[in-house]
Amino acid sequence: MTAQTLALTHPGRVERLVLVNSIGRMTYSRARGLLMAASTLVPFKLFVAANIRRAFGPGHPRDEVEKYIRASASTPREVVMTLYAAMRAFDVLDRAGEIRVPTLMVHGYHDVQLPVRQMLRLATGYQDAEIRVLDAGHELPLERPEGLTAVLDRFLARP
Repeated sequence: MTAQTLALTHPGRVERLVLVNSIGRMTYSRARGLLMAASTLVPFKLFVAANIRRAFGPGHPRDEVEKYIRASASTPREVVMTLYAAMRAFDVLDRAGEIRVPTLMVHGYHDVQLPVRQMLRLATGYQDAEIRVLDAGHELPLERPEGLTAVLDRFLARP
C-alpha cells in the first residue's frame, strides 16, 4: 500500500513496482466487517493469534506459526490497531491507471485476509501488470521465500 502511494505521489521516482499480497481498497463481506469490529473487544493476544493463524496458508508448520505469533504479540496494541485503521482507510483503486510503470503483483492463493480477487480487481487498472499467484497465504514471503525470490528475479531481469 505504501509502494502504491509512493508511485502515485512521486511517479518520477519509481521505475518498477512490486506488490506482494496488496490491494487497492479494503472490501469486506458483512461477516468479515462484524468480525473486525468484534476483534477490538477481545484480548489483544487473542486478536493477534487469531489473525496470524488465518494469515498462513494450509499446511504451514505449526511451530513456525506459533513463533510468529509470539513475535507479533510484542508489538504494542495501539500500533497494530492504528495500522488496521490505516488499511481500512486506504483506497487507490480508482487511481490505479495513473501508475504506468511495469508492476509485478504477487499474491498468495490462500490469502483470506486480502483475497486474490481483490488484487485482480486492482490489476485491471494497471497499464503494465504482471500477475503471479503462489501456493501460500497472506504471509507469502515467510511461506514461499524461494518462489517469491524466483518471481522477483525474473521480473527485475526484464529489459
